[in-house]
Amino acid sequence: MPQLSDLITFGTNNSQQPVSLLTAFAAFALSYFLYQLYKHRSGNAIGTNPRPDLYSIPGGVPLLGDVIFVSKRADRYLEALGDIKKHRQEANMEHKAVSLTLPGHRMIDITKPEWIEYIQKTNFANFRKGPTFFDNMHDVLGEGIFVVDGDAWNIQRKASSKMFNVNNFRGFITQSIHQELKKLRIIIGRHADAGTSFDLATLFFRFTLESFSHMAFGQNIGALSLETDKPVPFAKAFDYAQAVLNRRFNNPAWKLTERINGTSRKMKEASRTMDDFAFKIIQQREEEGLGNIKKSDKAEATDLLSLYMALRDENGKPLNKRALRRLFPFNPLICISTIGRDTTAQALSWTFFHLLLHPELMKPLQAEADEAGEVDYDNYTTLTKTLATFHEGLRLHPSVPKNIWEAIGPDSLPNGGPRIEAGDAVVWCDWEMGRMTSIWGADASEFKPSRWIDEQGQLVKESQWKYHVFNGGKRLCLGQTLAIYEASSVIASILKDFDLEFEPGWLDKVEMCEREATPRYSDSLTLPMKDPLMVRATRRKATVV
Repeated sequence: MPQLSDLITFGTNNSQQPVSLLTAFAAFALSYFLYQLYKHRSGNAIGTNPRPDLYSIPGGVPLLGDVIFVSKRADRYLEALGDIKKHRQEANMEHKAVSLTLPGHRMIDITKPEWIEYIQKTNFANFRKGPTFFDNMHDVLGEGIFVVDGDAWNIQRKASSKMFNVNNFRGFITQSIHQELKKLRIIIGRHADAGTSFDLATLFFRFTLESFSHMAFGQNIGALSLETDKPVPFAKAFDYAQAVLNRRFNNPAWKLTERINGTSRKMKEASRTMDDFAFKIIQQREEEGLGNIKKSDKAEATDLLSLYMALRDENGKPLNKRALRRLFPFNPLICISTIGRDTTAQALSWTFFHLLLHPELMKPLQAEADEAGEVDYDNYTTLTKTLATFHEGLRLHPSVPKNIWEAIGPDSLPNGGPRIEAGDAVVWCDWEMGRMTSIWGADASEFKPSRWIDEQGQLVKESQWKYHVFNGGKRLCLGQTLAIYEASSVIASILKDFDLEFEPGWLDKVEMCEREATPRYSDSLTLPMKDPLMVRATRRKATVV
């Protein structure tokens, strides 16, 4: 009976067997490759099925999908999505949802209010952040509220929500804001008296980092020092980490490439810096006996860290450091960095850019600030024009401009929406939604605070799905009220004391977006300006600070 080796070598002698085996394997591999190439001939990535019911970007590469398209536009993804839809319109395929594929992943654009509402509210149980989101973020964000689902998310949300009550707003939150506003005015006043230009965006970052660190940790960290403007190590580490995390969503092979280019080592250093910052404070609390808050004493906690240290496990014992490592940095830390420092500071920067571009809009805000006096939690809602201006800035420049979730099971979105398969990623872009004429009218791309004030002079309250800058449904941002309160306080405080203008020549040399005359944004999870926002200030009147 012939042996298997005889069949493979087709009668050749034994010395030729290794070569023949290799040839056979190469032939098989080539056949498999050609089969996969044919299977994905429509330009979709390996690991995804052809979807003629969706609009695919022209130029997709078989097996690779849209990797090249995405990598070339990683620094202008927000605008690129609008370009894709323009091409779709020209192809008379507006009835199809936009789809992009990367190896192993399909992303479907759902940037419509009714589709987002369906996913975040109507059928919330069928969608989640998912393992890809968690894997991309875990080494920095741990098992924190922004990356987990299910019970872990519920526990952390309940704990974090304890911070945002009326007593805290009237107490240590207002005290923190007023304390840092005083320093902010001193710094701006020094520049005004010296006639020097300064970066307003960086100053806002320093202000919000300092104020939120006090709210979260119960202490200041020197971010808004009157002696130096040197950034604190934690802030630098998180800025670097955030840019890396954002790039991972466009690079399925990031684990390999980060090892090759040295990013993996730098990320470990950044994570260590953030951990050291957080746990140094925890250790200090424990040594001072301030971490022993019982459940009955939670009402007396004066910062978010106290609330987390008051959590108990299923046996009624305080959480150990391993458990705090999973939970802790990524609630206070994210409150500071994302909810606090990044989102509020960035929204203020974009809002002031538009105010400086249209200085006639500042006069009504200054008059409103003069009348209001010192802003606190009980009177900030009376600043109708100020709130309208901030909401308009945030509408056009949402601090979290894009998001991505994953479908657990198959689904179909309402009102002619796309079919969703299990494992599909659904993505939306609030930055683009703020510019859609179908949602905001023909003047959607204009900075127009008056759209937020009705005929009776009252502030317009839009649906959380139309004005989706604070997320929606069960994932509605816990810090929404805090962000609005703090931002309106900052705007009123600055404009009450100072007139601002662009540094001479700044507007002519700053890099602008391709689609509109606004400064270029940085590649990030959030929406920072790429270049400094250089301004000059003059005192409106003698003030006592």
